Amino acid sequence: MTHKKHLAEKIAELTEMILEVEREGHLFDYFYLHEELEKAIDQYTAYKTNMIRAKQ
Repeated sequence: MTHKKHLAEKIAELTEMILEVEREGHLFDYFYLHEELEKAIDQYTAYKTNMIRAKQ
């Protein structure tokens, strides 16, 4: 599995988990998962930026 695909799947999984805990009202889990989602998005963005720079 490529790094890009792994990050995309992680983002999708975290998003689903956030929606689930939000419905259930578990605020601690919500904030933790949201933090993890932000990290995954940052990693994905960095990966894409590096790929664009490598092509130039």
